Amino acid sequence: MRQAFLVMLLFGTTQLIAQTPVPNKQAFQPGEKLKYTVSYFMSSLWTDLAGLEMNIINVPGKEKPIYRLEFNASTFSSWDSYVKIRHSYQTWVDAASVKPLIMKQDSDVKGHTKKAKYSFKYKSKLAEIELESSDAPVKTKVTIADNTLDIVSLLYYLRNLDYNTYPVGKTFPISVLFLERVLNMKIKYLGKETIDAGKLGKKSCYKLALELERDFVVKRNSNFLWLTADNNRVPVLISAIFKEGEVKVKLTETNGLKN
Repeated sequence: MRQAFLVMLLFGTTQLIAQTPVPNKQAFQPGEKLKYTVSYFMSSLWTDLAGLEMNIINVPGKEKPIYRLEFNASTFSSWDSYVKIRHSYQTWVDAASVKPLIMKQDSDVKGHTKKAKYSFKYKSKLAEIELESSDAPVKTKVTIADNTLDIVSLLYYLRNLDYNTYPVGKTFPISVLFLERVLNMKIKYLGKETIDAGKLGKKSCYKLALELERDFVVKRNSNFLWLTADNNRVPVLISAIFKEGEVKVKLTETNGLKN
């Protein structure tokens, strides 16, 4: 069950190569709020397990625009007695490039707590990591590239790409710092597909495959993301398969969309 929850966070050594596209279309703005339901396939049935909310907040008083991206997830109260999970992530990013500057994590999984701070030092190509957990405090450094992302900024980075210019099958690499390690991922554009986007109705969406270089938490070749095929490129569905079962993250509510 705990592994199932990680699909909301995934979405590699450590250098992005020239094929990685540069964001060129801002698809979101401060004030945007997105809500999701996380469902898990268990005992031959889909069960709504948790709620997820993503917010964008402008950080005033900076020389260049900075956004704070908030990611908050928690199991529904009816599941707390079985597996109580609370995840809170905050990432401060450069508004134009969506490159993370600082990421803070505050998590509680069945009483096992973890606080983390990632500081991205691109000039020295290092990420400084400070951890406080139920186990023991840790300080470490990880080598990163000029454009290494974290798990929160990854999703917003993907929203800023212009998929109308991509041929079906186009693949590009992504470097992501996750769980104190850098993962090499590949993003593959699979074309458009019409799906049920909840309150947005039936929507034409860009379908992306998120491919890890090796099995890590989720199975390879089984992780997909759908973004609305419009100027907002809202994530409406994420699906992934674990050894324990399948997880889906479905959009339920939108507020403050830019376009």
